[in-house]
Amino acid sequence: MNSFQHSPDAEAIMQINKGVETAIRDADETSVERLASIYTSEGQMLQPHGETLADKDAINSYWRGVLDAGITDANLETIELDFIDDTAIEVGSYLMKKGGAVADIGKYLVVWKKVNGQWKYHRDIWNSNLAT
Repeated sequence: MNSFQHSPDAEAIMQINKGVETAIRDADETSVERLASIYTSEGQMLQPHGETLADKDAINSYWRGVLDAGITDANLETIELDFIDDTAIEVGSYLMKKGGAVADIGKYLVVWKKVNGQWKYHRDIWNSNLAT
């Protein structure tokens, strides 16, 4: 169930999410940079069971680790998307696969910021539905 109205801003965010899925699927030499480029200069990843990643090098390393771990597919589904001026709050679910098998499934929250006309992840937090 999606509880948001489609608008040019919502469509822009959906396209960025599709870009994340594509970069993971491609897993090529440009994928890490494409994934890291979606964050604001003050962007943070609030990862489960780990420290907050708050700089470009740490975010690059995280995404390099995802691809090196063999994640081959990602599906992001936006459930809620609310806008307040130059900020958007997205709630969604994700599914990550390694080969054909489920590697992780869970939910996420992204605080987006519009920077120079472009939507970017400002805060990115997620957690798994799988038992640890």
